[in-house]
Amino acid sequence: MISAGNDIVSFAEINPVRTTQPAFYKKFLTDIEVSQYQKLPGKLISFEHYVWLLWSAKEASFKHLQRFHPPLVFSPLKFVVTVDRAQKVDTLLDPDDIQPDTEYICYGQIIAAGAELSFESFLCSEYVHTVICDSMAAGKSHQGVRRIADPSPQHQSEKVREFCLEKLSRVKFEGKFDFIKSEHGVPSISDVQSGLTYPVSFSHHGQFVAYSFKM
Repeated sequence: MISAGNDIVSFAEINPVRTTQPAFYKKFLTDIEVSQYQKLPGKLISFEHYVWLLWSAKEASFKHLQRFHPPLVFSPLKFVVTVDRAQKVDTLLDPDDIQPDTEYICYGQIIAAGAELSFESFLCSEYVHTVICDSMAAGKSHQGVRRIADPSPQHQSEKVREFCLEKLSRVKFEGKFDFIKSEHGVPSISDVQSGLTYPVSFSHHGQFVAYSFKM
């Protein structure tokens, strides 16, 4: 069974001073996770952005795991993140799935609920978007980020689904798609013609919406 998980944090919506205060970030980062920052090569990203990168990785992994374990409770300190490497983006190998404003990509793992997951985080000056990667599952992963004019919750929800449908129409030309939810509120893509379903994850924060799915 495959799953999907993503999360986006808009830096315009966070308090940078509060973010770097231990009394705040130690509520959801372990001492080991904090110390990892010193090991990142060349300090490619600021500590402020690093804090929210780890938060987004924890949120994304929770969404991924919740599909298998609906009763799972999000306890950030129990989602342990390791950042393996961070690199500057010079050439976009797949510009259709990586936003042109992406400056850095970070790779790592998360251990939670007895599972080990891999993730990729895409950073620019305005946001961090993290996607859970499942290389063992069949299919290709797709993700995207878009800025919207109206950040109201209803508009965010509508626009991220419209955005995802645009991508689906390019990935599978002959399909007719709809979005459904499980009894626990976990979303999936429904191929109306074939009856197949695919896991999808939606995220929004401020003026940014993002999706992730595998097909």
